[in-house]
Amino acid sequence: IVNEHNLMMGECTDGAKYVVSDPVTEEDAEKSGGPMRIFYSSELSRVALERCTTAREAIELMGHLIETYGFYSTGETLLVGDPDEAWVFEMCSLPDARYHSAWVAQRVPDGEVFVAANQFRIREIDPDDPDQMHSKFLFPGAEKVGWWTPEAGPLDWLETVSTGEYRHP
Repeated sequence: IVNEHNLMMGECTDGAKYVVSDPVTEEDAEKSGGPMRIFYSSELSRVALERCTTAREAIELMGHLIETYGFYSTGETLLVGDPDEAWVFEMCSLPDARYHSAWVAQRVPDGEVFVAANQFRIREIDPDDPDQMHSKFLFPGAEKVGWWTPEAGPLDWLETVSTGEYRHP
């Protein structure tokens, strides 16, 4: 999908350790004591394409929406590009009421390509890397649900949230 500013989105579905199959409204969240989860990748794409002109702006908006309103589904990858930059944006649900959803984004270096493979592809997350962005829920959420500890070293997104790594040569 491409908007009038040449901001584009592509999508592929990934296997995630935790899956929320249906949206959870604010009312349902209040009744259950769990988190609201109203965004799926297609809605995130549409909102970003309606409101944004650059890939970086779209990543920031979609990340904010996930953190504020929650994400449901299995894992998802969105390929986000504009005439100047391309990014890989990956997201999933977490099994925690406070740290309910997580996302990461990595810029595709100029002159390189990214192949979406129906599997999370982003690996080590470096909070100081200007070519990466991530959810404020990622590190505390992954630690709280027992999927990662700081003592284990850098957080590997794929190992932390996916159903497995598939090392096909």
